[in-house]
Amino acid sequence: MADYDNIAPFYDTVHGSRKQTIAYVRELLLQYHPEAKSLLALACGTGAVVKGLSKFYSVEGLDISPGMIKEAKKKLPKSQFHVANMCDFKLAQQYDVVTCLYASLNHVLGFDQWCEMFQTALAHLKPGGVLVFDVMSETGLYNIVLNSPLIIKRFGHISMGEIQMSETGDHSIWRARGFSRFRRKDAPPVYDVTVKQVAYPFELIREALLAIFPEVYVDDPEQDGANEGSEIFYFICRK
Repeated sequence: MADYDNIAPFYDTVHGSRKQTIAYVRELLLQYHPEAKSLLALACGTGAVVKGLSKFYSVEGLDISPGMIKEAKKKLPKSQFHVANMCDFKLAQQYDVVTCLYASLNHVLGFDQWCEMFQTALAHLKPGGVLVFDVMSETGLYNIVLNSPLIIKRFGHISMGEIQMSETGDHSIWRARGFSRFRRKDAPPVYDVTVKQVAYPFELIREALLAIFPEVYVDDPEQDGANEGSEIFYFICRK
């Protein structure tokens, strides 16, 4: 996870505005838990989404990367942030909402660890609370590999992502490099990181959730209802 420390100062420049995600998550929470007041964001990254949701909820964030947490604290100096693994953390309180966004769970390669995260999130929810998380589908992962490289140019910064499947074929490997558009030709990248992603079948995820949550709902923000062609699934799980 140390790679995320290296990219943390440039992360917001690469990914741009989170307004659409903030609005969508807010819409989901108004639908599934309109009385919610407290929110814990797992894999909160630089805190961009957490800051947007702080207008509506008392928020806390958790991330395994100290570099990401450092950036998040700049946005919300009065909020509490935790450096911890989202799969096996233990905090002293429970929350109305726990989130895990931007396909962060896809970076956890073992499905047993996914299930561990589900259990840990459940333990940190108040009665009637909801876990909201998104994951990239197998279709979404396949399409990203097909569309490699991904190049983003924004605010004097160039980000290049080269994605390929691993030799075993069970996960993708990203090499993400960032450059200043005003660099010398021989200048090294401002970051050069390698991350991995995995996707699991929809039914496998849903069955694991139904084993511990009494209510599980699924949505696709890009179309009317989730189906086999969905690239992203949003799961809403009520305790």
